[in-house]
Amino acid sequence: MQKITSTIALKDAIFKIEIKQAEQEAAVKERFNRAIASLNPLNSFKSMAKDFVSSPNLTTNLVDSAIGLTMGIISKKAIVGKSKNPLVNILGTLLEIGITRVVSKNPEGIKSIARQLYKRFSGKEQSNDTKTP
Repeated sequence: MQKITSTIALKDAIFKIEIKQAEQEAAVKERFNRAIASLNPLNSFKSMAKDFVSSPNLTTNLVDSAIGLTMGIISKKAIVGKSKNPLVNILGTLLEIGITRVVSKNPEGIKSIARQLYKRFSGKEQSNDTKTP
């Protein structure tokens, strides 16, 4: 930085710093608003809706998204419960969103576990081959 020796130069330097500060403040506010919008469960749901509506396997994607959303809600309820602590609720919401996204993008593992549990508890063997009566 240059050494400021006059009042006019000082006022000019202060003005430039104030402009820079205002620009940085606006940029930080914009980034914060985008971050908050991305954490909103409604926006997450909208994004998932756009993904499965645009694909040819609509039914499969609908089921996968429903599984993801259900797993997210169940995991939040299991972890957070009826806590009134705002920090715990925020962390629970982040957990819900994360699990929803992971499960809806990779539902095969959950479907496989569900099939195994169904077999175990129903006593029925499920197969892809044709069954004989």
